[in-house]
Amino acid sequence: MIKWATILAANAMRIERLKYLSRQSPQLPASVEFSLYEVQALILLKRGEKKR
Repeated sequence: MIKWATILAANAMRIERLKYLSRQSPQLPASVEFSLYEVQALILLKRGEKKR
């Protein structure tokens, strides 16, 4: 239970940081917060949604 709560807390903190950054500095590129692999994964995910 503690491991599960720790993972959820880490995700929640990252989501809150993303919300804060998007409101304070919307012109910043995604690479400020995300790694190269995360950006590439998001691009692939969005491409898959458009084809459906």
